[in-house]
Amino acid sequence: MISQTEAVCMVMSMIILILADILVLFVNIKVNERNAENAMIKIQLEKERADARYYKLEYEKNESLEILRHDMNNHLNTMLDIGSDNELKKYIIDIMNQYKNAKADKLLQQ
Repeated sequence: MISQTEAVCMVMSMIILILADILVLFVNIKVNERNAENAMIKIQLEKERADARYYKLEYEKNESLEILRHDMNNHLNTMLDIGSDNELKKYIIDIMNQYKNAKADKLLQQ
């Protein structure tokens, strides 16, 4: 049979082991929570990067369209200055009005 002192030491050792297990479990839970939070942050960051790339491409596309409209308008103005046929002038003015309306519609949509 074991002495009372040995029994107390064994019980104390078991309690210490159980507390150590609980502490390890608690730390493991916190680490898992932190890892999940980090993963969510990484996903959100990648989504924001993708959104930024998309908006940059959209901006560049809009800039290209504005340059095209500007150039087209300049070409049409040059044709107006050169042309002597009234039908040609009317046709060019109609095209210019269509571009102006398209630009105004685009601005209203934004």
